Amino acid sequence: MKHWWGIGVAAMLLAVVTTASGAPQTRAPEEATTSAPQATATSQSASPQATSEAADTPEVPASELDLDLDAPVFGDEAVEALGDDLAAVAERNGLTSEQLTQSLEEDPGVGIDTTGAVFIVEADEAEAAETEETADESFETAELSTSLDETFTLNSKPGSSRTIFLDFDGRTVSGTYWNEDHDVAEGFVSGYSIDSDYDTFSDAELTVIQQVWAAVAEDYAPFDVNVTTEDPGDAAITRTNAADLIYGARALITSGSTFPSSCSSSCAGIAYVGNIDATYEHAKYQNAWIKASLYPSNPPALALIISHEIGHNGGLYHAQGTSTEYYGGHSNWGPIMGAPYTRALTQWTDHSNSAVIRSSSQSGADLTVLASNGLTARSDEAPSSITDAPSVDSSGSATGFITSGSDADVWELGSCPVAASVSVTPAAVGPNLDAKISLLNTLGGVVATNDPTSSQSGSWSAGTLVATGLDATTSGTASGTLYVRVEPTSVSGVYPTYGSLGAYTVSWTCSSFTDVASTHPFAADIEWLASEGISTGYPNGDGTYSFDPASPVLREHMAAFMYRYAHDGTNPESTTAASGFVDVAVSHPFKEHIRWLGVSGISTGYVVSGGKAFDPAAPVMREHMAAFMYRLAGSPDVGDLPTVSPFSDVPTSHPFYKEIVWMSQTGISKGYAQSDGTYAYDPASPVWREHMAVFLHRFDQAGLLPE
Repeated sequence: MKHWWGIGVAAMLLAVVTTASGAPQTRAPEEATTSAPQATATSQSASPQATSEAADTPEVPASELDLDLDAPVFGDEAVEALGDDLAAVAERNGLTSEQLTQSLEEDPGVGIDTTGAVFIVEADEAEAAETEETADESFETAELSTSLDETFTLNSKPGSSRTIFLDFDGRTVSGTYWNEDHDVAEGFVSGYSIDSDYDTFSDAELTVIQQVWAAVAEDYAPFDVNVTTEDPGDAAITRTNAADLIYGARALITSGSTFPSSCSSSCAGIAYVGNIDATYEHAKYQNAWIKASLYPSNPPALALIISHEIGHNGGLYHAQGTSTEYYGGHSNWGPIMGAPYTRALTQWTDHSNSAVIRSSSQSGADLTVLASNGLTARSDEAPSSITDAPSVDSSGSATGFITSGSDADVWELGSCPVAASVSVTPAAVGPNLDAKISLLNTLGGVVATNDPTSSQSGSWSAGTLVATGLDATTSGTASGTLYVRVEPTSVSGVYPTYGSLGAYTVSWTCSSFTDVASTHPFAADIEWLASEGISTGYPNGDGTYSFDPASPVLREHMAAFMYRYAHDGTNPESTTAASGFVDVAVSHPFKEHIRWLGVSGISTGYVVSGGKAFDPAAPVMREHMAAFMYRLAGSPDVGDLPTVSPFSDVPTSHPFYKEIVWMSQTGISKGYAQSDGTYAYDPASPVWREHMAVFLHRFDQAGLLPE
């Protein structure tokens, strides 16, 4: 479910290197020639522009630029104020004079501080998106997979030498250019809060923090960087020189009143450009600022702001429209560095769509620029062919990452004599990956494939906006070892595979029966029958089996199911003993199962001339099923029977009323919902084989079989 492309901001995050245990790694001690970062300040609505490659950034310390500036300047005023120093300032930021001039003239949020560093301030474009419909600050959130107690120990890639630290609990800001140039008083700056209580975090606040972390981690999942809520310490964030390869960015998410003066009330954030890997005065350009007070209960908006601002720190400028500073997206897609507040799917972009204009100050596509500024791709965990493909573990699932538009991951599944069903699911929160899935045979040939078309549903302002069609499922049959391939996909005219990146989970199941697909509503119950040895199905003649789920259960088969269930999936030994029923011969294939049913008192049969009959080839009626299940459980005490039946078609005078009530009380049978709100049991109808699987599985889950 994604993006929640909520608020455009310019906020900057610090990356830190941590060990697998989360401890900061030792930093390199050598001195080296350094380069200074560009500064960017952005607003929530504006998306950051990309900076040029690090290799182009000159090693010009700020102290070598003697600028006649008393305060930060913007636009034409900046061009005029810099005068003859414009070329030197452009060079210091890895730009040509023409690029810097054009950026200042085309984007009113681009500014120059008194040291000559570029920063970006962005307007609250998200607010404009919100006014299209009534805003609702109570955003729906995905189910959390981590305890709230662990909110401040979240790490997306521990051990990486790059870190993006999401600082929600505030920090002391002192000795930085924010203090010197942007009127931030030295001292402690409050962190994030919904209720203005900065001493403790409520469950609601912790939930928002976890959701924000998950979405930002997904945006940066393709990179070798750890997104964390755990403070790694300044030593792990600050880069001291060119030999120091452990560094990162810090995003200060604050709901307090302290904020850089360059970021007005309508600004959502502010950050310097290209400073994540700066080797000169790295600490003085930290941190990026996120104005959380604008959207305190909106995880999608806060996450989008942070990712956008970290993009600025990584050297990116804005993804522009043909006549706008920020491109807002189209269909269900928008660029992270634009202002896609009403788009469910946001991605990094190569600007290949003619509607997305690359800033004149950005030297290349997003991934290229980020890599040149220290955010390189993470190592590939799976090859693109079946050779050396890793195996999906015994749980039937594996997690991987797509790191480029040409990446493809192949996983080994194993053999499946019947039908294999495979699925790929992107990240649960803020997915960027639109995935295509293919089932491959033992030679790597395609058996089946699926690539749904993505879309979106819900509303951004109501907090229900999600991307749909990003996951995929397919199934097929082939002999030998099976494999699955996961790869990024595109939608023609909407987005290419370039930015379709991120985390995914691939899973598979091997169906025991050719006529029970993984999408069957009772597939899990039927597979349970097979896995427990309760049902072997009908042979198809080619080595496979069918279950025939929509056919009635015959009484003889019911006897076999119940016996095998009660005896750990085994069959009884054959004897010459009589079955106990006049219509079940000693040679009957299920004689021993039926005999056990009678001896155990589970079936009393029908009284006929000459004794009792079992009627083995007749279907089991639902009322008789209730009696069988009740007796299999040991005929437990039901207590006082209700004076009003739980089922509209089962009167209290019904001969099996007690047994049917017990089926309802134990949850084994829920009945059929009627239009008037009541439920029917349909006692005189046959039990379908698929329903038998459900009844017996629920019986087992409830632990009703006597010891």
